[in-house]
Amino acid sequence: MDMPFTPQQVDRTGIRGITAGMITKAKDEGKRYKLVCSAECEDNTVKARVAPELVPMSSPMYSVESSTSIVEFKADVLGNLSIVETDPGPATTAYGLLADFINAVHK
Repeated sequence: MDMPFTPQQVDRTGIRGITAGMITKAKDEGKRYKLVCSAECEDNTVKARVAPELVPMSSPMYSVESSTSIVEFKADVLGNLSIVETDPGPATTAYGLLADFINAVHK
């Protein structure tokens, strides 16, 4: 988004507040809880958060499990565009960690 931003600026909520009853209710409604990271640019400010969200079966995020990850872009021209990385191996994970480390040290 070409704006300065640090991890400390991300609004974070973990999964600890999700109970077994909440999971059962979500299943009964055909939904699942997913830990969703989101970011958007509003009024020249980046707003980012990580929090559990209820995802319906119609969402591409619904079927993502294990170490598989998905990135969904919402664009005014293209609509929703999703990219799925299926079970990344050790080399992919190591590359991501190295890139994060270099970015953290370089700034």
